[in-house]
Amino acid sequence: MSEYFSGDKKILDNIDSVPDRRGGSRRLHQRYHVSIETILECGNILYEGTIVEISKKGCRVVSANPVRTATNLVTLKYIFPGELDTRIVRGKIKWTDQKENSVLIGIEFERLQNF
Repeated sequence: MSEYFSGDKKILDNIDSVPDRRGGSRRLHQRYHVSIETILECGNILYEGTIVEISKKGCRVVSANPVRTATNLVTLKYIFPGELDTRIVRGKIKWTDQKENSVLIGIEFERLQNF
């Protein structure tokens, strides 16, 4: 994937964007609410999760299990709505937030993504 946004905008037409708390958008890349099942690969350990927000620069994943990695590097594997092929995206875990029954994981992609 390149850092140029040349993707099919029709895919994003059915996805709501996420404004910041003040109603505007301070972010360089717009976020979208989604529900996309994903596999997170950390070294040779696989974790299941759900991408709940995504932008060209990163995503937020909910997982039932804490992700353990020494380097914070992760590979995500998922199928984007409207596509047939599995996307494989590399990134870095930037933050985690332990909830009662799940973990939120903030991931920054290695390269900007097209949708």
